[in-house]
Amino acid sequence: FLPKRPKDSNEETLKKILDWFRENAELPAGYNVFGTEPLYRWDLLKFIINYSFDWTDRRGITSNCVLLTRNRADYLTEMKVGVLCSIDGSETLHDKNRVFPDGSGSWKIVSKNIEYLASIRPQTEAAAVVSPEFIDDMTGNVGAILDLGINNLALNKVQAPHRNYTFD
Repeated sequence: FLPKRPKDSNEETLKKILDWFRENAELPAGYNVFGTEPLYRWDLLKFIINYSFDWTDRRGITSNCVLLTRNRADYLTEMKVGVLCSIDGSETLHDKNRVFPDGSGSWKIVSKNIEYLASIRPQTEAAAVVSPEFIDDMTGNVGAILDLGINNLALNKVQAPHRNYTFD
């Protein structure tokens, strides 16, 4: 996970990384782009996908889905790029954890984008951070995610040392 400050890569650097990976990895190899938000630099993500298309069909991204427009969802589907959608449960919980700089929640945008993605690719996956608040309404939180058309949900234990989460 990257710090929240701009430090973009470029096509030349990405090409070197992908070339090294292709030459040194045991094929068939694949990759998953995640950290901060891969869709933030759509131009570089498309470069990675297009540059690697001829040597791997194991491509994926992990996204908060805020920037997942229909055109982008269509492209990722056409290019057979797996998308793991990060979502934290129901609207109430998600909007508590995933906010814009102005403090407003992202659920309305994210849920709409995930519903579209799931409608064009039934294999769409999601990952939720399991916090004590998530567990308090496990049925409601899991149900809210499944209602978006998700058929495969990973539950990840919260990794936030600055919070006093306990799982007794």
